[in-house]
Amino acid sequence: MTNTWGRLAGVVLGMAAAHAACAQPNAPVPAQAVAPVAAQTPAPAQAAAPAATQAPAPTAPACRVFDPELQGDYAGGCENGLAQGQGQAKGAAGALYQGQFVAGKKHGYGVKLYPNGDGYAGHWENDMRHGHGRYEYGKASPWRGDVYQGGWQNDRQHGKGTYIFSPSGDRYTATFDQGVPKDVGTPTTTRRKRVLEVLLPVLGKPGTLVCSVTTEGAAPTRIARGVVLNTIDDRLLVNIQTPQTLSNSADPALNPRWEVLTNWMLCPTPAP
Repeated sequence: MTNTWGRLAGVVLGMAAAHAACAQPNAPVPAQAVAPVAAQTPAPAQAAAPAATQAPAPTAPACRVFDPELQGDYAGGCENGLAQGQGQAKGAAGALYQGQFVAGKKHGYGVKLYPNGDGYAGHWENDMRHGHGRYEYGKASPWRGDVYQGGWQNDRQHGKGTYIFSPSGDRYTATFDQGVPKDVGTPTTTRRKRVLEVLLPVLGKPGTLVCSVTTEGAAPTRIARGVVLNTIDDRLLVNIQTPQTLSNSADPALNPRWEVLTNWMLCPTPAP
């Protein structure tokens, strides 16, 4: 587990630093443009593994963590058979958590890395994101690279918050009510809504052959080609078919991958 906890420590330090840097929440994002933070699919529970030599020493397997995604290895405080105080937990599917527990539930400040690569650093209450926190969407997410920082209530964006779009860095600040933004959208969110209305019927059908010169790994002299597999809002899940595109990407193994709709167009029809 040493490498695992080392990885978590890096995530914790990075996200905690980012969270601390934005202690004052800005504002959230519009419904159709803001990525929803849905409950993660629970990983199957498994028996706790023997502890590796590290501090703090793992407690007995009987020390329970309620989050189904974290029911693997546990190291930290334990009271009446439940995780209590500071602790570290790991799940079978790769979820990691370092932070505070109360009666087996995440409660207080903590950092969690989800199985799909998403990460959250902030406050928890009764096992839910609650208070101020920063949520980063991982590479497997349709909204990969996007960030929300601000208020939370019962696992939903709530109160003042700011949504940061990737890769442009455009920001949308608003007031959320249980995940729904209440303020007028920005030019970015308005543009995305219009794009959704116009381009989605053209590009969004599974099996559509699409091309791009702006997606990662492509260039005006190196056109990317792919096939649409799925759509969510203004995002396309594209199976990249040009090896050069993948080899020039930061993560060549990430295929298919989620893409912003505006990065793609219908491929030109070959001349007869």
